[in-house]
Amino acid sequence: LRSNPYSVPYKRIVQTIRQQIVGVKNPRIELAGTELTTYYDEDSSYNLVDVLHHLLEDIPEIGRITMTSIDPNPKVTEDLIKLVGSNKDKFVPYLLLAVQSGSDKILKLMNRRHNVERIRELHKIAEDYGVSLGWDIIVGFPDESEEDIEKTYNLMMELRPLTQTIFMYSPR
Repeated sequence: LRSNPYSVPYKRIVQTIRQQIVGVKNPRIELAGTELTTYYDEDSSYNLVDVLHHLLEDIPEIGRITMTSIDPNPKVTEDLIKLVGSNKDKFVPYLLLAVQSGSDKILKLMNRRHNVERIRELHKIAEDYGVSLGWDIIVGFPDESEEDIEKTYNLMMELRPLTQTIFMYSPR
């Protein structure tokens, strides 16, 4: 079960990173989590893309930033793709999206906030900005049929994500 997401204030993020990279040459930072796109710092009014812009300015010694398990739905995901594509010297030009399924029926049953058309939109934006996308996929979700699995497979063949990580569904 998921807990409610919360956002660490930007100032604390900077403090933590500075402490962790002392003496590290070209430090690499990895941000992961499907709730990254809901980040909002009430003190600064920063969203995820704002944080990344400011990190590059405030901690120029950062070598590279990588991001994984990104929620495909929010507008900030589009802005994130554009930021990554426009700053390939600081970002690995690859994002792993929490796609989960290529079937709108299954996405709805999973209570996901995106649909198949949204995945197509993001692939178009990523292509325009030279960013590769990978997918996390869940198979064996309750009520998933062979047809639903085939839809996921066909979408993978259509869009050709760079990587696909496939997980078996577990009721936890």
